[in-house]
Amino acid sequence: MSTNSTSTSAPLKKDSSFYLKSGASGGLAAWATHVFMVPVDVIKTQMQLSPQKYPSASVAFRTILTKEGLSGLSHGLGPTNYGYLTQGFFKYGLYEVFKTKFAETIGQERAERNSTLVYLAAGTAAETISDIFLTPFEAVRIRLVADPTFARGTLDAIRKVGRAEGLVGLYKGFFPLVLKQVPYTAVKFAVFEATEYSIYESLPTPRHELSNAAQLTVTAFSGFVGGVAAAVASHPTDSVLAKVNSTDGGLIAAVKTVGFRGLWAGLLPRMGMVGTLAALQLLAYDAAKVTLFGLPTSQGIKQHHAHH
Repeated sequence: MSTNSTSTSAPLKKDSSFYLKSGASGGLAAWATHVFMVPVDVIKTQMQLSPQKYPSASVAFRTILTKEGLSGLSHGLGPTNYGYLTQGFFKYGLYEVFKTKFAETIGQERAERNSTLVYLAAGTAAETISDIFLTPFEAVRIRLVADPTFARGTLDAIRKVGRAEGLVGLYKGFFPLVLKQVPYTAVKFAVFEATEYSIYESLPTPRHELSNAAQLTVTAFSGFVGGVAAAVASHPTDSVLAKVNSTDGGLIAAVKTVGFRGLWAGLLPRMGMVGTLAALQLLAYDAAKVTLFGLPTSQGIKQHHAHH
């Protein structure tokens, strides 16, 4: 049998220390993957804010690079650092809390029969709460991408928006953010958990006898499947919200402008991108738990059957 820290079949004690360590691992995972995507976010935000000036990603990339150099692709890095480190901490930590407590509340047998609903509910609750912490950082990130001279840094930008517009200015993007993020996160976690469980159930070797590397491989594959499903589930909302900033009349006008076919435009590349990002983030989450805190890789509420 492997001597890895994860190689135990004993039930894991989920106390406040476990949830804090899970949150810390989630914060690091979310931070790392989103910092990696800052240049893409800069291009996407500029296209949303100025669609006529930046009609395509390639045009936006060349224009920003020509005018501002590589530093132009790093605008909003500060808010991304703070925002997703905080959001990841609450999202992953609270997801583990809600997943466990919801199952305890309704009982193990009932929870296993309704595992998908438990995961969806836990993901929804965790994402909604974590977005409360992310929204102000997203608000100032967009300001700094649109106008790099707006403030000296993240905290200065928050103070400026707060003084000029109050909490409303910092939180006016909360509902659109939740509308976009909740379906993505809830479906990602639910499909990830289901895929991971199915893989382990199909293997001839019990989960706790597999090496850390083998378990992390399962995490990465399950994360990719979850990310692809999440991309499909959240794509219509993402398409609409991408038009909100460039359409008069708000959300309803944006829906009419996009149309049904437009809701699914760009789905295939987004499935590939989001699937890869979800795989990397969940892999980073589990790798941080294993290497930094000696915790096992992620496991859902379903108990694995005995292998013979």
